[in-house]
Amino acid sequence: MSDNQIEQIYKFCGRLRNLDKGETVRLKRAAGKTLAEASGLVQLLFFNLLREGVEREHEETYFLVATLYPLAEASSKLASLGTALQRYRRRLSDPETLDRRVRRLLEADKTRLPFLVRQTVRLLADKDQKIHWPTLLKDLLLWNSENRYVQMRWARDYWATKADKAAIPTEEMYPDSQD
Repeated sequence: MSDNQIEQIYKFCGRLRNLDKGETVRLKRAAGKTLAEASGLVQLLFFNLLREGVEREHEETYFLVATLYPLAEASSKLASLGTALQRYRRRLSDPETLDRRVRRLLEADKTRLPFLVRQTVRLLADKDQKIHWPTLLKDLLLWNSENRYVQMRWARDYWATKADKAAIPTEEMYPDSQD
């Protein structure tokens, strides 16, 4: 992923952070819809947030994040969705149900992913877990990477102990994860 694309992601999330209450409510109501299914007013709001430079093939992913943003508080701490899930897991006496949910999420294809991410964000929001939105957006854009780097990182962040994490491959080991 290029520096320009990362800058676009952070600027987009910054514009989400600056929305007024009415705009936030409109986006929240569109959660679960595709961009094509959203009302014209929501589409107008979204494209005003998106601005130029984002490839058309990425618009649905940006829209997904825009509609989920009002559901959960933003974290200023750089962390994957796997880390947020792991923080919640530590609070559970029996994490088996959550473990199954995470496995389904990690196995999801691009078609099923929006539904499962939406479910996960709602769960984390209900449990007062914060989301680092730029990282989530970047990860979703890279979801179909051939080496499945994002899925490996989320799995590592969710299941691995600190000692285990040192032995698991990182993004730098996969040149195409930068695409």
